[in-house]
Amino acid sequence: MSNFHPASRKGTFVLIGLTGHSGSGKTYSALLLARGLAGENGKIAFIDTENGRGSMYSGLTKYDVAELTPPFTSERYADLVKEAEESGAKVLIIDSFSHEHEGSGGYLEFAEEQRDRYDKPLKGLQKWLRPKIRRKKLVNAILLSKMHIIVCMRGKNKLVQMKDANGKEVIVDTGVVPIQDPRFLFEMTVSLLMDEATKMPRIHKCPDEIKGLFPADKYLSVDTGKRIAEWVAGGEPVSIDELALKKEAKGKAASGKEVFLAYWKELTREKRDALKPMLNELQADAEEADKANAPPPDVDESEPDYDNRDIM
Repeated sequence: MSNFHPASRKGTFVLIGLTGHSGSGKTYSALLLARGLAGENGKIAFIDTENGRGSMYSGLTKYDVAELTPPFTSERYADLVKEAEESGAKVLIIDSFSHEHEGSGGYLEFAEEQRDRYDKPLKGLQKWLRPKIRRKKLVNAILLSKMHIIVCMRGKNKLVQMKDANGKEVIVDTGVVPIQDPRFLFEMTVSLLMDEATKMPRIHKCPDEIKGLFPADKYLSVDTGKRIAEWVAGGEPVSIDELALKKEAKGKAASGKEVFLAYWKELTREKRDALKPMLNELQADAEEADKANAPPPDVDESEPDYDNRDIM
């Protein structure tokens, strides 16, 4: 049997990122997009990490809000993603996703807490193993959810040291970047930078077919969300059973090779065939999980340390 088949665009659930400084219109725009994506009566869920500010726009449209307070661990975010999905939400807004990265109890802080068996701080790659596994579970929960998700992220100005035309070292502002792991940005369907002055979006990443929905001189609107939903609906229907199977497999892999192998042996041939395109990824996840769950090694002072700049 051939592994090749006619190509076709598949329907999907979109992941949209809105980045900007405080006051750039992220929350307001996210709610408008969400209403368009969900439809007139579709349920919208909202994870609020901003001390109740997520309820400020309750007069704009109907939505359910859950307030997330410190610690901003990946697991607590993932639990709320799951709860929103199980509640029947068509769209989930996470505002702000930056707390998961640099907030109290977030990714960076958790990495700094890692210790070896002598209670000395881990350094280099070793200190990132457990935070990476924890975050990967959250990203899997987002990517394999049965709803559209909009993540709002705080922006910061990225400063880079370089030489000018005269060879003098200068600090250059290269623009606004999201406070979040840059690797997560590659997973997004659409990534937009919200202009602080105009409250209008600039495209960072977007499929060519829908770039016309985001002109630089137009606000994001309910109609924008509707047209994204129409574009999604133009593909083949999403297989909910396939999404559920992938999520289950990713969860087993995150528990290590032994658990994943036992799970794989119990699968039917049909389910194994469905998972084969991602088998290498699942095996890599299982191996990484085993490394993260192994006893902490002694500190190797010769190993280079990683500061926040290495993952920003």
